[in-house]
Amino acid sequence: MRILFDLRMLSGDHSGISAYAVNLLSGLGSLSIPHEIILLSRNSSCFKRWNGRVFSYLDKHGGKSVFLDLSTFHPLNFFGLRRLIKNEQIHLYYTPDFFWPYGSLPCPVISTIHDVIPVTHSKWMPHSTKARFRLLFKELIRFTLMFSSRVCVASETTLKTLEKIFGSPLIRHCRVLHTPVDFSDNKTTNAPLPWDLNEGFILYVGRLDPYKNVPSLIRAFHELKKEGIKEKLVIAGKRDPRYPETSHLVESLRIQNEVIFTDFVSEDVLRQLYGQCRFSVQPSLAEGFGLTALEPYVYKKFCIASRAASLPEVLGEAGLFFDPQNTEDIKKTIKRGLMLTEDEKKQLVGKGLKQLELFHSTKTAEKWLDLVKEILPSSNK
Repeated sequence: MRILFDLRMLSGDHSGISAYAVNLLSGLGSLSIPHEIILLSRNSSCFKRWNGRVFSYLDKHGGKSVFLDLSTFHPLNFFGLRRLIKNEQIHLYYTPDFFWPYGSLPCPVISTIHDVIPVTHSKWMPHSTKARFRLLFKELIRFTLMFSSRVCVASETTLKTLEKIFGSPLIRHCRVLHTPVDFSDNKTTNAPLPWDLNEGFILYVGRLDPYKNVPSLIRAFHELKKEGIKEKLVIAGKRDPRYPETSHLVESLRIQNEVIFTDFVSEDVLRQLYGQCRFSVQPSLAEGFGLTALEPYVYKKFCIASRAASLPEVLGEAGLFFDPQNTEDIKKTIKRGLMLTEDEKKQLVGKGLKQLELFHSTKTAEKWLDLVKEILPSSNK
C-alpha cells in the first residue's frame, strides 16, 4: 500500500504541527512498516531544518519524496493534490493538519486536529486569522470530522471539547493520537549560551499569544525578584510584533536585565536551554496538548504548569501545578520549585520520564499504523 505523508507545513511557520509530523515520522522510522510511505513536500530545502531526521527516515526505508509547491490552503491545491495522488497511485493520504480538499480526493484520508482554541477561546487570540474567522474555522473543523476516514486528536481534552461542540455522532471517526515525543537526540553541552545566564534561570518556551498567559508569569516573576531570587527568566520563542504587550510589561516593571527574550532559537540552542535551566514554566490558559511541558523531562528537568486544559493530562503526577489566573498562586508554585531538594527534583523527573514513555514517538507511530489498518484492512494480510 502506498501512503502519502504530507510534510508541506515544514516550509511554513507551523512549529507545533511541524514537530508533531517529524516526531511521528521519527517513530515510524524505528518500526517495520508494511507500506510504502511517500513524503510530500513543497521543496527539498524544508527538510534541512529538522537535523536530517526526515532524510534519516528516507535512507532507512528507501522511501521517496515528491513535491507540490502549493500551501495546503492554496485554491490550486484542490486540483494539484488530487492529480498527484492519482499519478502516484496513492491508497491513503495523511495530513498532520486539519485542512484538506474535503471530499475531492480519490482515496481515504487521515487528518489531524490539534486543538480548537480559536473557537473556544477566540478572545485570547485577537490577531489570529483562525480566531477572527472562527465561525468559518468551526465549519472547516466540521467538514474535517465529516469527510475524514479517521481524525487523529492530540489529547483526550481536545476530544471532549470536540464532542461538546459538535456532538457524539460527528466524532465517531476520531481517535486520540497524543502528540509524539522524540527524545532520541537529547545531548546537551555546557557551552556558554549567548546570554548572561551564569546564575541559572527559569525557562518559558513557546509563543506570546495571550492564551499563553506569559504576562501573568512575568508579574509573578517580578514579585519573586522583589523577594530576592537570583534567577533570571528566559522567554524562548519567536518574537511576535502583534503582541508587544509582554515586552512593554517587562519595561514598565523595570526588569529588562532580568528577563531575556531569545527570539527564535535553533534546536541545538533549545536543547542547551533545557539542559541548563532550573526548570520550565508553562502558564497557558488553553492547550491542545502541551509538548513544551513534557520536553524538559527529556533533559532531566521538570515543569511547573497551569492547571488548565490538557496540561494535567499530559504531565500527570510529574508537574507542580498552579491556577493560571492567580498571580499569587503562580508565584508560590515557582517559589516552591526553587526550594525543592535534589531528591524531590529526582522524584518529579522520574515521574516525568514515565510520562514521556506514554507519548514516545514509537508508541504513537504504532497507534497510527493501527488507524491505517482500520482504513485499509487488506494491509493486514
